[in-house]
Parts: sequence; structure tokens; C-alpha cells
Amino acid sequence: MRDKYCVIGNPIAHSKSPAIHRFWLKKLGLDGDYKARLVTDLEAYFEARRGDPDWRGCNVTAPHKEAVIPLLDEAGTIGAVNCIVREGGEQLRGRRACMRHAEGGRVDDQGGA
Repeated sequence: MRDKYCVIGNPIAHSKSPAIHRFWLKKLGLDGDYKARLVTDLEAYFEARRGDPDWRGCNVTAPHKEAVIPLLDEAGTIGAVNCIVREGGEQLRGRRACMRHAEGGRVDDQGGA
């Protein structure tokens, strides 16, 4: 089965993320797909994802970055997330990837490099 990834938002049709991520999936020889998903009901969306064994995670864009937090099993302390991954079966973990501190340009521990 192909691993499934996506970016969610509302609106989302303008997103360049699917083209970028599909390029890298193919380039790296990974069996996966990445799509843009218009999501208006976050609770229903994540309930369905918890039951989908092929769904691995998603990127989150406006206006959902803050609204997703109460629906996750774990989220960072920054107050918004832009990356959600499945861990340990149905556990959903939110992160703020590559969040830079205002001072010193350091990358925080929320998934940055």
C-alpha cells in the first residue's frame, strides 16, 4: 500500500505542496502520495484519519494551525502546529516544524533541524 500524506486547509486549491512533496517522494523512491485536502470539519477529518492505516500524516495551513491542537494526542507548546504525524497506531502528534526563535535564529525543539 502507498503511504498517504497531505496538506489540509481552507482554502487549499492554491497550495504548491502536493507538487513539491510528490517530486521528493518520487526522487527518493518512496511509495507514497501527497494531496491537498479541503477540510472544513476537522473533528470528522481526524477521526477518519485515525482509522486509515495508510495515512501517515499531514501538513497544516490556514486557518487550521491553532484549531487542530485540541484534536491531537500531543502538540508542542508554541500554540500552533503545521505538521501532524501518526505515531503508535492511532496517536496523532502535532509539531511546529522549523520554528525559529526570535532571538539568535535558533531552531527550536519542535521538529526543526
